[in-house]
Amino acid sequence: MNFKNAKPFFTALGNETRFEIVRLIAEKPRTVNKICEALDCKQTKISNDLKCLRDCGYAHVEKRGNERVYSIDKNIAPVLSSITQQLQKLRQVCEGCKTCCTNNKKDRKK
Repeated sequence: MNFKNAKPFFTALGNETRFEIVRLIAEKPRTVNKICEALDCKQTKISNDLKCLRDCGYAHVEKRGNERVYSIDKNIAPVLSSITQQLQKLRQVCEGCKTCCTNNKKDRKK
């Protein structure tokens, strides 16, 4: 397997705020303000992360009057769905990741 092309895909999701934005807009389309409220973040932070997600192909933006509504890009939706389905089959691996990632965060704080 060649994972070199996968790194940018996963790097965009490596940021916790961007990951949460993707989760939210996968549930339903949302405005910047609704995303800010849900994540309790400043609009500038969310706007920067949304730009990244648009540039990476995760998010689609639609202008509705004065608002911009963000949703999962139609090309990435099946990829994210497939990854989610595969990870559900690999619950043991996911549990191991939770433990490992938690321990790594603790190590970095020391």
